[in-house]
Amino acid sequence: MTHVIPFTISGRRLVHSRLSAVSGLLTILAVTMSSFHVPATGPAAGQPVSWGYFNTPHLGTVFTNIAAGGTHSLAIQSDGTILGWGGNYGTYAGGLFIETGAPIPTDLSNVVAVAAGINASPAHGVALKNDGTVVPWGDNSYQQTNAPTNLGNVVAVAAGENHCTALTSDGTVVCWGSYRNQFGAILPMTAPNDLTNGTAIAAGRNFNLALKTDGTVVGWGDIAYGASITPDGLNSVTTIAAGFSHSLALKNDGTVVGWGEDSYGEATPPEGLTNVIAIAAGGGSSYQDPAPTHSGGHSLALKADGTVAAWGKNNYGQTDVPPGLSNVVAIAAGGTFSLALQSNGNIVAWGDDREGATSVPPKLTDVVAISAGTFHLLAIKNTGTVVAWGMNSAGQTVVPNQLSNVVAIAGGDSHSLALKGDGSVVAWGDSSHGETNVPPDLTNVAAISAGAGFSLALKNDGTVKAWGTSYEGAADVPSGLTNVQTIAAGRSFSLALKTDGTVVSWGSNYQGQTNVPAGLTNVTAIAAGSAHALALERDGTVVGWGWNNFGQATIPAGLSNVIAVAAGWHDSVVLRSDGTVFGWGERDFSEANPPAGLSNVVAISLAQNFCMALTADLKTIVIEKGNEGPKIRFHTFPGLPYTVEYFPDLSAVGWVPLPNGGVQGTGEDASVTDSTAPQGAARFYRVKRLP
Repeated sequence: MTHVIPFTISGRRLVHSRLSAVSGLLTILAVTMSSFHVPATGPAAGQPVSWGYFNTPHLGTVFTNIAAGGTHSLAIQSDGTILGWGGNYGTYAGGLFIETGAPIPTDLSNVVAVAAGINASPAHGVALKNDGTVVPWGDNSYQQTNAPTNLGNVVAVAAGENHCTALTSDGTVVCWGSYRNQFGAILPMTAPNDLTNGTAIAAGRNFNLALKTDGTVVGWGDIAYGASITPDGLNSVTTIAAGFSHSLALKNDGTVVGWGEDSYGEATPPEGLTNVIAIAAGGGSSYQDPAPTHSGGHSLALKADGTVAAWGKNNYGQTDVPPGLSNVVAIAAGGTFSLALQSNGNIVAWGDDREGATSVPPKLTDVVAISAGTFHLLAIKNTGTVVAWGMNSAGQTVVPNQLSNVVAIAGGDSHSLALKGDGSVVAWGDSSHGETNVPPDLTNVAAISAGAGFSLALKNDGTVKAWGTSYEGAADVPSGLTNVQTIAAGRSFSLALKTDGTVVSWGSNYQGQTNVPAGLTNVTAIAAGSAHALALERDGTVVGWGWNNFGQATIPAGLSNVIAVAAGWHDSVVLRSDGTVFGWGERDFSEANPPAGLSNVVAISLAQNFCMALTADLKTIVIEKGNEGPKIRFHTFPGLPYTVEYFPDLSAVGWVPLPNGGVQGTGEDASVTDSTAPQGAARFYRVKRLP
C-alpha cells in the first residue's frame, strides 16, 4: 500500500531514491565539486518520527510509568513524553473499524503521570505535568477532555470510560465528564461535596474511588455490581484500584481486599496473598468481540519481591503472568491485557493483542528503512533485522524468528513482507487471501510492495510477480509487462514504473486510480494510496490522479523540489530536497501535518491515518570533499556486495562504475573516493547493491 524509499544523503542536496530492476536497491547521491556546507546539527542517525494515528516510536529512552486502557497502552518515557500503542482509538460497527478518537498531543512534555480511559469508545486520556497542570486529549463526547479552567496543583489523575478525575495537593478531588448509572441515565460526574483529605484516586468505568488520609475509602458514581460501595469497616488502606466494575484496596499489612463484580473471581484475591505493594484492576471487552458483554475483569498485585500475581477473568491470557517475570516496579491492567514495568525501564505485556495493546514498541535507533501498513509499522535496523509495532490483529507485527539480512520491507493491510539480501521474500500476518503465500519458485527479487490482500515483487529481470487476492484485478499483472524499475501496491490497484519513465497501472478503477494521465513521462518515483496515485517527475514536480474527495490527488500550486512521494488513505505527503516534509488532503488525525521543525528527513511512508519519516544526522552520512576527490560514504548490510557508479545527470542509462568502487558490506558505513572527477565538474553518484 505504501512505497518504501530508502534514505539518500548528499553533500549539497538530497536526490530521490529508486529501485532498479537489474540491481535491487539503489541509493542515488549527488554532489558538485565546489565546496559545500554540512549541517552542524540534526537528529540522531536512523531516527524515525511518526505523526497522526501513531506517535513517535520508542527511541531508546527508558519507561518510567505505565497505564492501560480498554485496548490500548500508554507509557511515560524518561524524557517526559508519552508513548501510546494498541487500539481503542475508535469503535467497530458492522464489522468495520471507525476512527473517532485522537492521538496523543505531539507537543506534550514534562509528564509525570498518565491515565488511559477505561474501555472508552473512542479513547481519551489525561496527563499530569510536572507543574501540576493536566492535559486531557481524545474523544470529548461527554466533556471528558474539558478540564476545569485554572485547575492546578494536581498530584494525581485517573480516567474512566467517559470522565476524568484529579486530586490536588490540598486533598481536594475534582471530576469532569459524565457517567452512566445503573438505570442507563447519563449524568455529570462530580465529586461528593463533603470529600476532603484525599491522598489517592482511582477511576472505574462509571465510578470513582478516593483514599483519605485516615485510611478509609470513599466511592461514588454508578452502584451497579457494588463497585462504588466500599465494604463496611474497611480501613488501614494505603492504595486503591478501580477496574471495569470491581474495586481493590491494599491494606498496610500487605493484604488485598476486593469488592464489586466477582463473576470470574476478580474481586476475590488468592488465598495467602501477602507482601503486596501495588495493585491494578482491569476488565471489559475488545471492540473486535462480536457481541461485547463488558462483563468480568481481572486483577494484578505486585509483591515486594518484584513478582506479580494475577487472578480473575482469563479469556485472553491476561492473568497468565509470564514465567520468570521479576524486578517489576509498576503494574497496569487493561481491558483484557496486562502490563508490567521492570526496574530497567522495560515493559512486559501479556494477554489480548488483537489491537496491539501488548505489542510494546521496540527501541528504534539505527534504522535504515521504514514502511507503514494500514495500522502497523515496520523498520529495518542497520543489522539487517526487522522490528514491527502497531495493530496485531492478524500477526502482522510478529516478525518471524531469526529473520535477518533484510534489505527492504513492505507493510500491507494486515500483512508484512521482507526482502532478503539473497533475493528471497518472507511474509507474515494475514493469509486469508493468500497474501503471505510467497510463490515457492520466487527468486531474484529486487523490490516488494504490499496492498490489501495481495503482494507484489519486482524481479531483477524487470518483470513483476503478484500473489494473493485478484479482487478487481490488483494481483493480475498485465501480460508482457517488462522493463519495470519500481512497483507500488495500493489498496486494490497496482502501479509499475518502467525504465523509460512511463507508468503502468492495473486493478480497481472505481475512482480512476488506474487512469494514468496521458503523456506522463520522465517519472522517477511512484506511490499508490487507497484509491489515488502520485508520480514524481524528473524535474521535481508531482502529478496526481484518482480519488480526490479530500483533495489528495490535487497537487498544491508551486510544489517543487520534491524527491520522494507517499500516498495514504485520503492524503498525500512528499519529501523535498531540503529534507523537509509537506502534506495535503485529509487531516482528521493530522497525518498530513508534519511536526513543526521536522527536518533532515531522508525517507517517508504514509498509511491510513498516520505518517512516518526517517531522519538522519547529515554529519555521519555525507559526500565529503577529499584531497583526491569526492568521498562517498554510505551504509552497508553485512555480506552484501555494492558498487559505486557516477554519471553527469540523472539519466537511467550510462552509469559508469568507479575504479575501486566495489565494496563488500560489513554492516558498517563504507567509503569510496572518486579520484577521476575533474575539478569543478558536477557529478551524480549512485550506490548499487549487486544481486
